[in-house]
Amino acid sequence: MDGGYAGNRIGFKGTEDLGAGKAVGFVIEQGISPTNGALFGVRTANAGMQLDGFAANTGKFDQGTGGGYSQGTNRQSYVSYADKSLGEVRAGYQYAAVYEVSTLMGFTTMSEGVIGGSSSHTHGQGAIGGTRANAIQYISPRMSGFGLAIQSGSGANRDTTEFSDATKNTANGQAQAKNKRSSIKVDFAEGPWTAAYAHTSFANATGAVASGTKPFNVYGALTSTGSTAATTNTAYDSTLNQIAGAYTGSNWKVGYQRNSGTYNVSAEDTVTTATYAKLNKIGAYNIKSQRISGMYTIGQFDLIAGQGTSTVDSADGVRQMDLKESQVGAIYNLSKRSKLYMYNGSWTDSATAQASATGMYKAKQTILGLYHTF
Repeated sequence: MDGGYAGNRIGFKGTEDLGAGKAVGFVIEQGISPTNGALFGVRTANAGMQLDGFAANTGKFDQGTGGGYSQGTNRQSYVSYADKSLGEVRAGYQYAAVYEVSTLMGFTTMSEGVIGGSSSHTHGQGAIGGTRANAIQYISPRMSGFGLAIQSGSGANRDTTEFSDATKNTANGQAQAKNKRSSIKVDFAEGPWTAAYAHTSFANATGAVASGTKPFNVYGALTSTGSTAATTNTAYDSTLNQIAGAYTGSNWKVGYQRNSGTYNVSAEDTVTTATYAKLNKIGAYNIKSQRISGMYTIGQFDLIAGQGTSTVDSADGVRQMDLKESQVGAIYNLSKRSKLYMYNGSWTDSATAQASATGMYKAKQTILGLYHTF
């Protein structure tokens, strides 16, 4: 398999110095799948077992994370303008605040791609539009250890796209597709302490698809070419609050992260690709997760351990998800750019509603791999 430590990718970036503390730049980052013959044509999400022809949503050989293949290979593609005294503005497809806090800022050290660490840190992100989006983002200069970032945008689509009934969108067969997301992130880094808070809100409205429609969505899994089944309107709004912090000592680090939010479904879709598809009934859901981890360095070894929880409660008080996970790992640093890694993790879901819907209530995984960056 590939992507056990982190999803494989290749990127390009450039900066032009305009003088007087000003610069323009660009970033293009594409996910790839080295174990697939398509390579640049598909992206493998973390911990997906590489068995060609099987997508994550088939339920076959899915590791319980976002495994499998996707033709949505774009991870980032934006342009930027920066002024040393005023800050930076980015426009284009870019990482969302939820992903910055949960993963990129490195508060916790459990592997995001391995069972036992794959759920609690990303829990709730799908309900608020995912980890990246078309957006405009402002990033402030750092002052006294603090930084500020504000984003306004959507999901992978434009903010608002609508069609008349006579001219439905030929890409997905829908007459309406609305996504609107906004977020604010404040972070602090001073000495051994780091911390962050992010708030994200997301609204989605999707039009019905008539029976017999066979759209081809290039962002879908390779095996998905549309459906002949009719779907109804779907609409929901959601919010997510994240807090995270870490303390780094001379040869150790302890980190904590918590996600909490709401997922309010106002119109139910009979067929949906939402993260909470099995929960997508009209009503409000409370989403919570947390995880704590530690890392201790001995010579070239980084020893890692952590645990986390994830829950979803519906408006009627029924617990739809009650996940507990744990993970241990060891990294042998061959150099600054190359490392051997081993992780062992497990999770259990004690919520009977979720276990019954998926036929899956526990999982475990051990992986060993080699990671290199260039």
